[in-house]
Amino acid sequence: MEKGYIKNRNEKGLFKNKNFLNSLKHALDGVICVYKEEKNIMYHTLIALIIIGLSICLNISKLEWLVILLCIFLVFLMEFINTIAENIVDMLVGNRYDETAKKVKDIAAATVLLSASFASIIGIAIFVPKIITLFIK
Repeated sequence: MEKGYIKNRNEKGLFKNKNFLNSLKHALDGVICVYKEEKNIMYHTLIALIIIGLSICLNISKLEWLVILLCIFLVFLMEFINTIAENIVDMLVGNRYDETAKKVKDIAAATVLLSASFASIIGIAIFVPKIITLFIK
């Protein structure tokens, strides 16, 4: 445990960050941790960059940008929540097999699948008509 945490106990004995910058540092540590531990986040990042590039090339509307960015962040959020669930389960059961632990991990993974599927449907609805229009002209 970091030494700074010992000094940062509140009146209830809970660990608290000293200030906003300290909170931001810990949040960024979490992002770095996910990028180091989860290979799928790199696939999501690559796809997100491709989608952003396609959005620029197709000159999508402001509303379409908002929807696309919402979908991208939804997928990332679900990947982070999935990682949280996996780490908590691993912490609780260790290396032993547990059927309930498997179920929790499967359900957490399903949130990523569902959000990515939703994002794909939205992407198809936004991009396919624009791409078809490009080829018809």
